[in-house]
Amino acid sequence: MPSYLLFSELTQRARCRAGSGLKVKKACVRFIAFIAFVAVVPACLAQAAPDAFPSRPIHIVVPFGAGSGTDITTRLLGQHLQAALKQSVVTDNRP
Repeated sequence: MPSYLLFSELTQRARCRAGSGLKVKKACVRFIAFIAFVAVVPACLAQAAPDAFPSRPIHIVVPFGAGSGTDITTRLLGQHLQAALKQSVVTDNRP
């Protein structure tokens, strides 16, 4: 059933029942709100799902030289992160 027929039927029913313009306006507002809801919900559901996080390699910056205790600990942590997240982890030493 086309929406304009539904709208006209709704307003006619409201006029017959009430005889008051206020109930007709309420019926029109409810109908318009319903149409807006029906139009918005599919658009919200159709949005693309976000990419899996993280989408790029993870960079860990170590502020100490290569071979230090912090560097070794960070590289071990990076290995565990790489196994858990299935994403490459890069350790950058920038003294």
